[in-house]
Amino acid sequence: MNHPYMKPIMAAYVIIMLLLTIFTPQHEVHAISKDNKQAKVVVYELEMNSANYDTIKKDILNKQEKYILNPERLPLDLDLSEVVLSNADVTSFKPQMVKAIVNVYTSSKTGKQIVEQIEEQIHVHFVDNQAPTITLKDDSIKFVEGTHFDASSYVDKVTDNSFTPIDLKIDHLVNQNIPGEYEVTYTAIDASNNQTSKTMSVTVT
Repeated sequence: MNHPYMKPIMAAYVIIMLLLTIFTPQHEVHAISKDNKQAKVVVYELEMNSANYDTIKKDILNKQEKYILNPERLPLDLDLSEVVLSNADVTSFKPQMVKAIVNVYTSSKTGKQIVEQIEEQIHVHFVDNQAPTITLKDDSIKFVEGTHFDASSYVDKVTDNSFTPIDLKIDHLVNQNIPGEYEVTYTAIDASNNQTSKTMSVTVT
């Protein structure tokens, strides 16, 4: 026999559960290089070529039942574990989902052995904070007026830690037909807008 108040009560319960689902944060963003923020997806921001995976490792192990029940075991196993991002594209600066594999080892006289392997899908975002490097053939040059001058020919190489093209800008007001002291400024900018500059002194005699 249905109670006349059951349907309104059930309807109110469903509405409350929906509201809780919508307004309750699902995950906490755990950024390594920036301040923590609330979001629905965990995104680990990792500096390119110097990424620190310790926070990822700790977060994954913290979720395991044995460490929840025995938290005193966590520090030791953290020291005896490593994390690998198996399918990360380090050439991409967009957020991506990768597989994190945590290998927990034991140390003994027989050597290092894996005692547990934990896998988890996580979101990472590689960020590039390192500026390109410009190498010039000379820091200063001198030539006689009327000599052909090509500023780009004095660039030996431009290197960067990223795998993207580098934009090289050359600014100068050198007039090879008028004796005087001049400067050439070389500026290299990578895809993440990191930039560096170098100058070369030019003397026209």
